[in-house]
Amino acid sequence: MTFRTATTSAHWRFDITRNCSLTGTKLSGLRATLSEAANTWYAIYAVKSDDGEWVSVGDTVLPLRANYATLNSNFGTNGWVYLGMIRNGDGGSTTGDILNFVQHGNVTYFMNLGTGHNVTNVTGIILATTASASSLGWTYSAGTSGAVVPNNCSIGMFRTSFNNIATSFSVSSVADSGNHIFVRWTSTTTSKNTLTQWIPSTLGISIAVGSAGGMDISLEAFVDNVLGVGMNPVIQ
Repeated sequence: MTFRTATTSAHWRFDITRNCSLTGTKLSGLRATLSEAANTWYAIYAVKSDDGEWVSVGDTVLPLRANYATLNSNFGTNGWVYLGMIRNGDGGSTTGDILNFVQHGNVTYFMNLGTGHNVTNVTGIILATTASASSLGWTYSAGTSGAVVPNNCSIGMFRTSFNNIATSFSVSSVADSGNHIFVRWTSTTTSKNTLTQWIPSTLGISIAVGSAGGMDISLEAFVDNVLGVGMNPVIQ
């Protein structure tokens, strides 16, 4: 495939509001049978068009070894290259916009600033939230729709936040969903507390505080297993 230089950016600049076209008038967009869905992950592929150049195509079929035959059927054998993941909707107040992000090699950082959550100014995707509780957890679930993480995103930077707890100087902890504690600390304020850390997505994450308050668990960045640094993408 070659880069399309003689035509407009409509071919390679992904547009989630339309379906792609690989023949005739070439357009980027979702695979032909899909339509935009809220709070959904999409894999972006560079797909060969009928003139040997390419357009950007979004799909909920992930770049996994088990999906190799499906991707070849959808896009043609040796007719596609995986570029990375995007997310449409933050799981909170913004459900239908592609989240602002920066991708560096196989690491993607979300740059959106969500509002209307139980703890304000949460970056990334809300995986779990509560208005008032002393604990909150998220158990790993793979997929593309809702509070899930795609199978190929093995490690994430998770953010735990709590706010407006009843008392200060309460012991707080962050652990995986099996209650293996990563960190424990004493909160010295009832106002906003946040902690971010890289952990394997499959472990899940939970937070416990000394008294009830608003809490959020969000995914702020992730490592993509499929994308290598300085090499072609490899199917997992």
